[in-house]
Amino acid sequence: MKSFTVARHGDYDECLNLSDGGKTQMRELARALKKVLGEEGSTLLLSSSAPRAIQSVQVLSDELGIREFETYDELWSDNSHREDAPRAMGIILNKSDEFDNVIVMTHLEYTTSLPLIFAKKNTGMQGFVYGLYYSSVPKGSAWHMNCIEQTCDCIPE
Repeated sequence: MKSFTVARHGDYDECLNLSDGGKTQMRELARALKKVLGEEGSTLLLSSSAPRAIQSVQVLSDELGIREFETYDELWSDNSHREDAPRAMGIILNKSDEFDNVIVMTHLEYTTSLPLIFAKKNTGMQGFVYGLYYSSVPKGSAWHMNCIEQTCDCIPE
C-alpha cells in the first residue's frame, strides 16, 4: 500500500443526510485527494454504513472516477455504534492487499484511532503520528498517510 487515508464524513442536516455544504466539502476533499494520489495506482474505497458516510463516499467516488465502494457497520461509530478500532483495522487490512491506495470514510472517533493503529503496525511511522492522538479532523477532511515518504497530512488544507 502506498497511501492510507482516513476521512470524516461531510456536514449533515437535521435528518442526518449529507447537506449541500457536506457535498461541497466532499468535492473539495476529492480535489485534494487527486493531487496527493496522482493518476496512477488502484484505489479501494471503504465506508461506514451510516447514511451520511455513504452519501459522502458516493460524492468522492463520482469525483475520483471510482465505480465501487464497500460499506461496513464496523466503520460506524456514534452513540449507538461502539468503536472497535482493532476490528475495523482488521477489515481494512484484509481488503487492502491488492490496492495502492486505501480511503476509509468514517466518523470522528476513527479519525484519531485508525491512523495510529495503522502507523504502529504497518509503516514504522509511530513516532510521527503520536501527535495525532488528541487530534481529529473536521467534517469533510482527512488524514492522508503517504507510506512511501512516511508523511501524514490533514487534507484539504
